Amino acid sequence: MARLGDLTNPDVGEGRVLVLPLGATEQHGPHLPLDTDAVIARTVAESAAGRVTAAVVAPVIAIGASGEHAGFAGTLSIGTEVLAAMIVEIVRTAGPEFDRVIIVNAHGGNLDAVRSAAATCEFEGRPISVWHARLDDADAHAGSIETSVMLAIDPQRVRLDQAEPGNTAPLREILDDLRTGGVAAVSPNGVLGDPTDATPARGEEILAGWSTRSSPFWNHEGMSQPVAIVTGAGRGIGAATVAALVADGWWVAAVDRCSPHPVIAYPMASTEDLADVVTAADGNAAAFEADVSVGDAVAEVVASVTDARSRLDAVVCAAGVVAGGSPAWEIDDSEWDAVIGTDLTGVFTTARAAVPALLAAPHGRIVTVASAAGSLGLRHMSHYAAAKHGVIGFTRSLAADLAGTGVTANAVSPGSTTTAGLDESARIYGLESAEPFVRHQEPLGRLIAPDEIAAAIAWLCSPASSAITGAVLPVDGGMTATP
Repeated sequence: MARLGDLTNPDVGEGRVLVLPLGATEQHGPHLPLDTDAVIARTVAESAAGRVTAAVVAPVIAIGASGEHAGFAGTLSIGTEVLAAMIVEIVRTAGPEFDRVIIVNAHGGNLDAVRSAAATCEFEGRPISVWHARLDDADAHAGSIETSVMLAIDPQRVRLDQAEPGNTAPLREILDDLRTGGVAAVSPNGVLGDPTDATPARGEEILAGWSTRSSPFWNHEGMSQPVAIVTGAGRGIGAATVAALVADGWWVAAVDRCSPHPVIAYPMASTEDLADVVTAADGNAAAFEADVSVGDAVAEVVASVTDARSRLDAVVCAAGVVAGGSPAWEIDDSEWDAVIGTDLTGVFTTARAAVPALLAAPHGRIVTVASAAGSLGLRHMSHYAAAKHGVIGFTRSLAADLAGTGVTANAVSPGSTTTAGLDESARIYGLESAEPFVRHQEPLGRLIAPDEIAAAIAWLCSPASSAITGAVLPVDGGMTATP
C-alpha cells in the first residue's frame, strides 16, 4: 500500500487502484473528536489497501455533507452538491494510471453525494466502486460501534468518562424527524446509540471485519461487478433471471427455500435445482436456502451477501407459490397464510432487509414479480390474486418511500408463463395442460417463456431504467390489453 501524497510523479506507475477515503468533520457527542469519520475512513482504507499491491490511498476528504449536524459547535459541511462535484472532478482528473477509483465512505450523510457522483461517473464511462462502513440501525452515530473503533485506533482521543447514551431508537423510527429537524431534533447530545459499553477489543474486531471484507472487493478482477439477490431462483422465472443477470455481467445470490411446503400441493424447487442454476452461472452466483416468508432468514442472506461482496445493487423478488380450487369463503387459514406469506409477505421481508444496503448503491434497483392476476380477479384463486394485487400496491408505495434516494422500485406483471406454477393452475382448473391458457393472451398467441420475463427484469435492474420507478410492466402477451 502507498499513500499518494508520499509518492513522486514517476512513482505512481500504471495499473493502480486509487482509494479515496471519505469522512466528515462534525460533532460526535461529548466524547469523540470531530474528525472521527475521517479517521475511520483513512484507517479502513489504509488497512485494507495494505493487502492490495496496486492500491494507492489518496488524502482523506475530511469535510463532507454534514448538514444534519447543524447547530452543534465544530460541525463543518460543504453540502451534497459540492461534495458530489468534488468526487466527480477527482475521478475525472485521475489519469490513465488508475484503472479504478474506490471510495471508502465512513459517514452516512455522504451517501446521497456518493450516489450522485457514481451515477455521473458511470454515465461518463468512469465507473467507481463504493465501500461503506455499515453501522447498526440502533447505533448509528457516536454510539458503541464508532466509540469502540476509535478506542482501537486512537484511545487517547476518546473521552470515555464523558460518554453518555443518546437516542437508542432504531434509525428507521426517527428518520423522518431527523430529516426535517436534523440530529438535534432527535438527540440533544448528538448521540444515536449508547457508547457506554464500548471497548477497544470490540473496535479491533469491527476494524478487522471491515478491512477483511473490503480488501478482496478492491483486489477482485471483477470489482466493478454489480451484485443482485434473486429469490425464487431454483427454477422458472427466478432461475431465468439469474441467467439473464449473469449474462449482463452481474454476480447473483440465488435464493430458494429448497424444501417441501407443508401446505402447497406441488413440489418446490430442490437443492439440486438451485445448484444447477448456480453451476450454470460459472462462478458468478452462489446458492442460499431461505424461506422468504421468514424475515430473519432473508435478513441473514442480505447480511451474508453484503459482507462477502461489499455491495448490493439490485433485488428481484421472484419467489411465489400457487394454490386454489375453492371459492374465497372456503379457503382455510393455512392455505391463505401459505400463499400470502410467500407471495406478498416475502416481497416485504426481502425489501425490508435489502433497502438499507441498496441505499449505498449508485443506482439501487428493486424489481418485484407480480402477475396479470394483480389486475384481474381469479375464480377459486382469490388468495393468489389478493397477494399479487398487494405486490403491485406495495411496490408503488415503496417507490414513493424511496423518492430522492436514487433507488427505484418496479413490478413486472407476467401473463401465462411456462412454469410449475402455471402447471398447478391448470390442475386447479381441471385442465390436462396449460395450453388452454393461451386464449387469455390472444395477441401473442402462445405461452410466455421464463427467459422473456427475465429479459424485462434484467432491463429494470440496469442503469438504462433510471427514469422508471413505481411502474408495473406487463409482460403478458396482451392479456390485460384485450377483453
